[in-house]
Amino acid sequence: MIGPLVLYMATVSFCLAGLTALEVNYVVRELGWSSLATGLVFGVSMAGGLAAGAVVGPLTDRYGMPRVLLGAAFAYPLCSGSIGLVEPGLAGQVVVGVSWSLLIIVTLVFQSTQRSLRQLLTPKDMQGRLAATSRWLTWAATPVGAVLSGLLAGGIGMRGSLLVFSAGMLVGPVVMWFSPLRTSRREIERDVRTATAAG
Repeated sequence: MIGPLVLYMATVSFCLAGLTALEVNYVVRELGWSSLATGLVFGVSMAGGLAAGAVVGPLTDRYGMPRVLLGAAFAYPLCSGSIGLVEPGLAGQVVVGVSWSLLIIVTLVFQSTQRSLRQLLTPKDMQGRLAATSRWLTWAATPVGAVLSGLLAGGIGMRGSLLVFSAGMLVGPVVMWFSPLRTSRREIERDVRTATAAG
C-alpha cells in the first residue's frame, strides 16, 4: 500500500514542478496578465490553505483515510489543468484563482492524510527510513519536472507544455485506483482503527 502512495506523490511532484515552472511566465507573456493581477490571483489562491486545515479532520472522520486519499488523487488533475485552458481576461483569472485555491486545499488534505496513514501503518522502527525514502523520491522528481517542462516549452510552447504536464497528473489517479487503497479499503480502515486504539 505504501509503495503506490509514494509513487503517486513522486508523480504529482514531477507534474506540479512542470506546471509551476512556467505558470507566471505564461500568464504574463501569453495571457497578458498585469503584475497586479498575477499577484492577486496567486496570492488569493493561497487562502485555500486556511480552508484545508478546517476540512481535513471532518473529511477523514466521515469518509475514512483511504477514500479521502482517493478523492484527492482524482481532484488533482481537475484543479491543476485550468491554467493551460483559459483565455486572456478576467474570467480566466477567476477560473485560475479558484482552481489553484482548490488545488492547495487538495494538496494539504492529501499530504496531511497520507502522512497520518503512513505513521499509523508503518512499524515505528521503519518510519524514519520510509519517510526519508519517500521524501527523496518526491523531492528528486521536482527539479526533473521543472527542467523538462522548460525544455518542452522550447519546442511546443508554454501552453503546450502546461497541457502535457496537466495531462500527466492523470497518471496518479490510475496508480491509486489499482492500489490497495481501493482494493483493500476495508482492511486498511480496520488496521487504522486498531492502530489508533493502540496508540
